[in-house]
Amino acid sequence: MKKNYHLISFLCLILLFQLTTNAQTEKVDHLQKEIEQHNEQDSTMIGLLHTYMFELHTTDVKKADSILQISEKLAAALNYYTETAEISYVKGNIKKQTGQYKKAINYYSQSLKQYKKQEKKDSIALCYYDIAVVNYYDHDYNAAIQNFENALTHYSLIENKNKMASSYNGLAISYSETGNTEKMFAHYNKALSLFEETNNQKGIMQCYNNLGVAYYDKGNYPLAMDNYTKALNIAKKINSTTAFKALNNVGLIHKHTENYDKALNYYNEALQIAKRLNEKSNVAQCLNNIGVIYLKKGDYDTAEKKYLEGLAIADSIADLQSTSLCYNNLGNLNLKKKEYRLALKYYKKALVLKKEVNHLFGICHSNIGIATVYVETKQYSKALLFAKEAQLIAQSNHYLSEESEVYNLMFQIYEGTQHYKEALFNLKKHKTFSDSLLNKKSIQKITQLEYDYKYQTQLKLASLREEKLTKKINLSSQDLKKAEQNFLIFVIFFLLSLIILGGVIFYLKFRNISSTTQNIIIEQKLLRSQMTSHFIFNSLSVLQGMILSKEEKKSVSYLSKFSKLLRIILENSRDKIVSLSEEIKAIDNYLVLQDLGTRFPYNYSISVAENIDTKKYKIPPMLIQPFVENAIEHAFGNMQENKKIAINITFENQKLLCTITDNGIGIEAHQKHNKKKYKHSLATTITSERIAMLSKDFKMKGCISIVDRKITSEQGTLVTMVIPYKRSEL
Repeated sequence: MKKNYHLISFLCLILLFQLTTNAQTEKVDHLQKEIEQHNEQDSTMIGLLHTYMFELHTTDVKKADSILQISEKLAAALNYYTETAEISYVKGNIKKQTGQYKKAINYYSQSLKQYKKQEKKDSIALCYYDIAVVNYYDHDYNAAIQNFENALTHYSLIENKNKMASSYNGLAISYSETGNTEKMFAHYNKALSLFEETNNQKGIMQCYNNLGVAYYDKGNYPLAMDNYTKALNIAKKINSTTAFKALNNVGLIHKHTENYDKALNYYNEALQIAKRLNEKSNVAQCLNNIGVIYLKKGDYDTAEKKYLEGLAIADSIADLQSTSLCYNNLGNLNLKKKEYRLALKYYKKALVLKKEVNHLFGICHSNIGIATVYVETKQYSKALLFAKEAQLIAQSNHYLSEESEVYNLMFQIYEGTQHYKEALFNLKKHKTFSDSLLNKKSIQKITQLEYDYKYQTQLKLASLREEKLTKKINLSSQDLKKAEQNFLIFVIFFLLSLIILGGVIFYLKFRNISSTTQNIIIEQKLLRSQMTSHFIFNSLSVLQGMILSKEEKKSVSYLSKFSKLLRIILENSRDKIVSLSEEIKAIDNYLVLQDLGTRFPYNYSISVAENIDTKKYKIPPMLIQPFVENAIEHAFGNMQENKKIAINITFENQKLLCTITDNGIGIEAHQKHNKKKYKHSLATTITSERIAMLSKDFKMKGCISIVDRKITSEQGTLVTMVIPYKRSEL
């Protein structure tokens, strides 16, 4: 007994470790802590585990099943056997979700007996309903009908209209499987009526979805699509998670009509919903559906990738139905690729799982797949065994398409073993079933054509009504034509008036702009002439001082530089644009003369980027000089040594840039201590206006910025100019 206690404790610890990060509600968190803190392996622990399982079984079936197994082992170790209706019901739900239908029915039946003793009518009805659902999943449709009727009776006693409607829905689905179309549609209408009476949008959506299935099975794809679309619209309107099912069904219609791209779009949308809600079973289902589409399109690699991805997810949650479907699809894929060994492996895995959950339709398909592989590899004796098993299931359950396929396999087997009499018999059977199926498809096609005809008739009637309405509108329109003509004349006159007025305003504005531009040009010329006369006077004064001081060599050099600069200034003053090389010469001569004439010389440099041919670039003259002059006259204040001025000309991003940098006191300090800054401000303002005007003339942007270098923890002022230019290719 002690050994068993240790085993149970170990299992509990493992389970709790796995669940630590997955608790979804406060109640689950609280239960988990209670289990962790309860050290005794006793009946209290069993109760806690049962409660924990009850809270988890609707959100995580796999973990709930693990808890169930641990609690049962603990109960066996303690010789503690107790069962409640609620626990049996939860066990039934777990087995239903994992595809173990026989066990699910046993647990539901146990729960039902206990509820009957307790006379809980609503719980009795619920058990009947869930048993009916399992019967349907297990393809026992007559039993499903009986139990849905029992559920309906008990729900009627407690007047639960929503549950009554759900029971009618279940009856309709079950009758559709037995081929009783009349009862199927009658029960769907009853369900829809009750859901509409209670304004149950989810129920209405479910009815439309099921009606879509019914019309799909009858081959009436337009009506199927109509009902699926109604279901999808409601699902999106109420933000329901069941939009997943509607999207899948619409995708199914498009797959059947071979509109594979549209089918993929709907399947992918459904996949995103399933992933967002972390519904792994639905994710696996979507991946399977997507894989089927890629298989239909002949993209085997992508199909295999989707199947394997779905298989991994289904296997992780122990979803036997989805896992077996993945294996079966992988078998189909490898059969197409003629990879018979792999196809056989996957079909056999699918068969084992289908038998475990007793899914007859799936068992039939897996047997057909295995038999087909053996036929393709000429292993006829093995093929015959599986073909006969598939035939027995198909005949017992009236799977006409599958029965036809089996007869075709039997024909190939007997032909391959040279049993020609049996081969002929099976070939005839195959032809009979094929003709029957073809007739069924023809009926479906006729049904669809009838619907299309009715639809086109309705369109024609609508067209006639539209034509009558159009005539009435035309008659009314004639009365309005005169008024419209008068209104049109008024609008034209009004627009012409606006155009004339706009032209006048534009002319006046243009004349004003021209006047402003002319004023700027005149001011620039005046400034230039003032600079020239002022500069000549200062230069001659400096030259006179040199001659009086008998500095002959220096005075000759100064005179030479002065004459060159004067000639350049006079020539440039007559031109609108000059070459960059001429402008640089003028600045260089100006700097030399200013340096020779000052008491405390400064260092200067002019650098031009290698990618600039100074002879090809044409710029407006005298743009750079005012800022160089400001640097010389105002930048250094009382500084006597290490005065520097650097002029850099670069070409970047189709812009001609000039920077003038000094290491003086900075523009902010200068403005604080020197109130006489009129000349500097005027030169800067006029040059800025001139550049703005030149930008329009040159059709390229030009601008000036002046900043104090202290923002980069340096001393001095930085002037940056974007100079408008023209480039000559000569």
